[in-house]
Amino acid sequence: MMVNSSFIRFDNETDKSFIIEVSKRTQEYFKSTGQSPFANRKWWAKAATVILLMVGSYTLMITQIVGSGWFYILMMTILSVSGVMLGKDFIMLFSSEIGDQKNLKHPPSEVILLIISKLIYTIYGLVIPLLVLNLPVETIIFGFWVSHMLASLFAVMILAPTHLVDETVFPEPEGKVLDTNWSIHQVNCTSDFAVSSPIVSWIGGGLNLHLVHHLCPAICHIHYRPLTKIVKEVAENHNLNYKSNSWGKAIVSHFKFLSRMGKEVNPYNKY
Repeated sequence: MMVNSSFIRFDNETDKSFIIEVSKRTQEYFKSTGQSPFANRKWWAKAATVILLMVGSYTLMITQIVGSGWFYILMMTILSVSGVMLGKDFIMLFSSEIGDQKNLKHPPSEVILLIISKLIYTIYGLVIPLLVLNLPVETIIFGFWVSHMLASLFAVMILAPTHLVDETVFPEPEGKVLDTNWSIHQVNCTSDFAVSSPIVSWIGGGLNLHLVHHLCPAICHIHYRPLTKIVKEVAENHNLNYKSNSWGKAIVSHFKFLSRMGKEVNPYNKY
């Protein structure tokens, strides 16, 4: 049975003690550590590093310190992964419906900003290399394509293992209401990976610690690692199934999930 997501609601009458305790423990953490839930020096250092990677890779590419086509492709890939995700921006721009949001009208200023920013990126990412670099046109175009393909692959490898894995649960409601509240639903349908790896958290912007990403959307991802420990403890105290994998096992689990989707009538509902 297919359910129209725009009519699905959570049962707000169910026990909310889990999210209440998460919120309380989170506030206690920031109070005891004296930290702000927003960006700190670590975040600014990370931002500076990412900007340096973008500017440095572009400078090395344009100046042709190394004249190899493969070096161009490598630098373009670093540039793309560091700062640019084209995605479905233009599809969404001209769509009046996104998810359960109907009759959308984008402000003209935002439309102009999107178009100008994409033009600027196309100019410095493709047009300038075509005009400046002493490389075959097909090499530059191929490098531009490969860089975005790898950036997309990286994004999928970060995002797909957080929900679309064999351990998560996506129940269908009997009618228009799910028999659980929003916070517990997040625990059911979310899986973390590489929770102890600062490197994965750094390059993935904390999205590998995805449950906290959903439960605490107003908190900077720099704080996700200690907050994940809190959420895990609270979930276990409330007999909820907190899920996590290594990055490799999460990828394998994602493919198991895809395999199950192709075999079962309703692969989501495992209640």
